[in-house]
Amino acid sequence: MAAAHNPHQIALVYESELPCTELRSEIGHEDGQSNIYLRGDVQALRDNAFGANCTVDWTRPINYIRVAYVLQKQNISNPSSYSNCITYNYVYSPVQTDNYRISNFAGVRPCGAGSYRTLTIGAIRNGNSWYGGDLSSTNHLF
Repeated sequence: MAAAHNPHQIALVYESELPCTELRSEIGHEDGQSNIYLRGDVQALRDNAFGANCTVDWTRPINYIRVAYVLQKQNISNPSSYSNCITYNYVYSPVQTDNYRISNFAGVRPCGAGSYRTLTIGAIRNGNSWYGGDLSSTNHLF
């Protein structure tokens, strides 16, 4: 549904023997439109039987993966800072899975013309604790 030019980043944001949390943060637009597209993914991983870190998908029960994102706009006067434009609250995995993705359209330049990015916040649950972090996409000019 999104266009071919969707700046994104993928990275491990939490790494241990069990668990490992990988995030994907993406921003883009519809083909031929300026309707901003956001995507956030969380991947649950664990070590393999031989001890290689974060190499095996790790299926989690219902509601054990959560993801949220924030549409941010770059500040013109200070390009190293961003202002929150639209915040999307946590969504929890409705099924047993090793990954969960959310995506949405935010509209056409909801905070005016400029450079935007997606900040994805995600975590996986192990026992009573959540393990994760955040990751921003690269910028996209709208």
